[in-house]
Amino acid sequence: MDERLRERVILALNRPIGIAHLEDPSLRDRIERAQGITGFYTAGSTVGPIANMVSLWLQSAGSAVILARFSPPLAVTLFATLALTSHYLRTEYVRSIATRTEFTASARRAGYFRDLALVPGAGKELRLWGMLDWLTARFVEHTQRVILPMAQDRRRGDRVHGAAAILGQLAAFAATSAVALAASRREIDLTALVTYLGAIGGVGQR
Repeated sequence: MDERLRERVILALNRPIGIAHLEDPSLRDRIERAQGITGFYTAGSTVGPIANMVSLWLQSAGSAVILARFSPPLAVTLFATLALTSHYLRTEYVRSIATRTEFTASARRAGYFRDLALVPGAGKELRLWGMLDWLTARFVEHTQRVILPMAQDRRRGDRVHGAAAILGQLAAFAATSAVALAASRREIDLTALVTYLGAIGGVGQR
């Protein structure tokens, strides 16, 4: 997928006559985003997680069916709770990725200043004219414009993940307590207890 996307970007960039469009900063930002958000997330990186997600959801649904043999309302409640937390986590993840596109220009400029310091030809001129300190300052400036907002965004994401984890644990604890209580009353045997406890854990694997 990443290779196909790069091919389309190359074809699109070379379609117009001339090179004036290549000097447009907004276009450079769009090219950076097409290659991946802040250098970490690419279109191709979604392929594996999507396949894993389908498998885990099927496992969760199967486990919920097993748990429904013990208590249909309990199985539905547990599955619905975990589905709800998953929805909020995905929403937060998408929001976080969309927010990071706002830092594309600064990330691109930081990369430009970094590359200038590492390229042999430019490195000679920078040392000759005594511009290394200036270059370093520009690199730090634009890097912080990316890192500081991302750190704030991550703290918000941590709160959402924490709330989702607590809700999921509470639902799993309630289900486990109900199964354990039934076992203590000898309403289910040891085999059923182990099966239902495994099903509770399986519902959470999504």
